[in-house]
Amino acid sequence: MASEQSAKETVVSFLEALNRMDLQMARGFLDDRLSFTAPDGAPVQGADAYLAGWKPLGLSYAIRKAFADGEDVCVLYDIHFSRPPVTLFACGYYQLKAGKVASIKVIFDPRPLLKN
Repeated sequence: MASEQSAKETVVSFLEALNRMDLQMARGFLDDRLSFTAPDGAPVQGADAYLAGWKPLGLSYAIRKAFADGEDVCVLYDIHFSRPPVTLFACGYYQLKAGKVASIKVIFDPRPLLKN
């Protein structure tokens, strides 16, 4: 079981890798069987499918606060979409298994995305 600090560091490092568009490094933080859900689309299964779907969105993350409870990490952040150009405040719930991100659930108001 990862310590709370290392779980938080894993998730923050994962998001920083995504911000740099370093998908190879980001992939190293993910469990192969990653499960992803968000309010704007169908659930995604698998780390490679997640990254393939993430790349064309042109997302970046401005972390406001991150905290952990064991292998559960909650991140409050602004998600910047390049297409369409919009910024949304969101909450991401990351669950780790054996030090890798195994589940991501993101919650935000999707209405600004639907307007474009």
